[in-house]
Amino acid sequence: MLKISRPILKDAPSHCAYYFNLPAEENLFDAFESSKRLTAELIKTIPSSFEEYKYAPGKWTLKMVLSHVIDTERLYCFNAMLFSRKDNVMFADYNNRHICALNANTYQRGMNEIFEEYLAVREATIKLFSYMTDDMLDHKNSRDEFVYTPRSLGWMIAGHNIHHCNVIKDKYLSKVISD
Repeated sequence: MLKISRPILKDAPSHCAYYFNLPAEENLFDAFESSKRLTAELIKTIPSSFEEYKYAPGKWTLKMVLSHVIDTERLYCFNAMLFSRKDNVMFADYNNRHICALNANTYQRGMNEIFEEYLAVREATIKLFSYMTDDMLDHKNSRDEFVYTPRSLGWMIAGHNIHHCNVIKDKYLSKVISD
């Protein structure tokens, strides 16, 4: 499998550097696998009685957090696919990401079902990036003043996943452990 190195920082908005730096790996495929393992380990530690837990009023449940990770990965993949094909379409907006999590029907689905969806999406993500050439990975597209490449979006996927694993550990599982 090909190696996909980290993006050039100017190939994404400045706030993306935080996400680019979360994976310890230097190859995107290793970062995908590592963040998938981290997510699996966290999901295994969540008692079913905590699946609907919110650490504060107005915050998401654990199932909603995982659903948000899935939806974000799908969105970034969609844009990475379009950009890799040099389609100069407008970057799909994600300003309503909070609404997406609220409307993901997590209340009628168990954590295991949502995690199966996560695994399916991650496999599709790996497949999508597995055939991209460097030219495809580095095709720049912009929205407003922001520039993105498929490479930067791939690293955003891995970093965003790790970010939310950290939130789950710090804000949710600390409650499970302390009770």
